[in-house]
Amino acid sequence: MVSKEEENFLRIVYLHYRVATGALTHFFDKLHPSLSADLNIPGNKAILQDLYIPPPRKKRVLNRVQWDTLYPPPGPTIVTSADLDLTLIVCLLRNIPPLVTEPPTGFDNLPPPHDKSDGANIARLKYYKNFLVSHSMDGTLPNADFVRIWSEFEQAITGLDNSLATAAILKDAKTKMLDNSMVQMLSAQIQLVTKVSNFEEELKHISIHIDKDVQEKKQLKQITETLDEKMKIKEDSFEMEYKECKENVDRISKRLDTSEVQMYERVESIEKYLEELQKLQQFLDLQFTRFKTIAIESKKEKEDFVKDVQSLCSLIEVDITKHEERIAALENSSGTLQEIQRDVDSLKRKLVENEIR
Repeated sequence: MVSKEEENFLRIVYLHYRVATGALTHFFDKLHPSLSADLNIPGNKAILQDLYIPPPRKKRVLNRVQWDTLYPPPGPTIVTSADLDLTLIVCLLRNIPPLVTEPPTGFDNLPPPHDKSDGANIARLKYYKNFLVSHSMDGTLPNADFVRIWSEFEQAITGLDNSLATAAILKDAKTKMLDNSMVQMLSAQIQLVTKVSNFEEELKHISIHIDKDVQEKKQLKQITETLDEKMKIKEDSFEMEYKECKENVDRISKRLDTSEVQMYERVESIEKYLEELQKLQQFLDLQFTRFKTIAIESKKEKEDFVKDVQSLCSLIEVDITKHEERIAALENSSGTLQEIQRDVDSLKRKLVENEIR
């Protein structure tokens, strides 16, 4: 015999799995009447692929089981909403068109009672599913909480699917007699869901570690490739530097060889120049000796010339004396005096000229 609080909890479980999940499925089918076709649209598949194998620094959303549910191996299979649980339905509604508008409080939080949007109703179902899993160990629910939760569940169900069939199931769920078989079935259901939820949580942690390992391996591969590339660049650079160095050595060797030849040629040229300088020096010495000899001879000739001039001057002085005497003797003769005076002046000019020489 179950207590009232245990019955409250089991009735909410029944409401969730027998009514709420069906209402959400009907809502989903209206948006995706051909689910397999929608899943295989390239853009949609790319979006889900990123949720399954996210790009760097993105959180993984879908695990392997969920991916295989959407795209069963080994080939094309028709997938319907009946194959999906609430978590997977909500994931598709959030990520592939037509998208359900996210409520202001998000899909992961309980929205306020006044928010009656489709997004808010979906968030309520998701929130209370997690609530049931978290309270599965206790399995009880006080009357006040039961009334509040039932009211919010009812609002979400009728908001998503207001069909007569759903309304009838909803009414039946509130008054349905929970016998032992029903209690056992609901208890087994919640235990199964709890195990699945725990398994999914473990899968998330495992996926996180796998993603981390994959990321580390990618980084390690990138580092290895980078190192290999740097090593290749270094090798190419070293080879180029070696080649350039060898070319420089060869060029310098050629220049040294050329310089050595040029040096020998210059030495020979200098030696020849020195020989020519020696010959020129000898020639200059000869010329100096010759000029010295000429100078000595010129000095002797000059002395002889001076002597001749002095002798000439003496003769002229004798002539002048004679003429003066002649002038004195002929003072009275004016005609001859002028002539004699001219002769004297002429002789004086000659004397002056000879002195100048």
